[in-house]
Amino acid sequence: MRYIIVEVRFGIPSVRKAKSMQNDTRRCLMGLRSPKVPEKVNEAVGWPALHPITFSYIKERAGKRSAGYDLARGAVVFYLYGGMDRMLDKTINELNNVLSRLRTKSSFNWRSYKIYVGEEIVERS
Repeated sequence: MRYIIVEVRFGIPSVRKAKSMQNDTRRCLMGLRSPKVPEKVNEAVGWPALHPITFSYIKERAGKRSAGYDLARGAVVFYLYGGMDRMLDKTINELNNVLSRLRTKSSFNWRSYKIYVGEEIVERS
């Protein structure tokens, strides 16, 4: 099995805006609300290539205890890759295109993102 992992790092928003930014990021990366990242990539490549599995926030303490001290600094989402090996590059390129368009939207306030590919090597029961 192959996995595509996306790591997003948030910019520094106001505390009031941070919660909605985090929720909007989760919803769009998991395909729960528009713009649905998996759906957009799947439409662009022409087959169901991305299947969201799990999502997690990246929590890092920042500075002294004050407003914004305990906010998430980023997020990670895992997708199961459901395509052929030879089409992986096309899927990653489309995912990169979708994420780069979202990064420029002010409602998300992403500082950066990274795309990783992982493969299951050994499974023991």
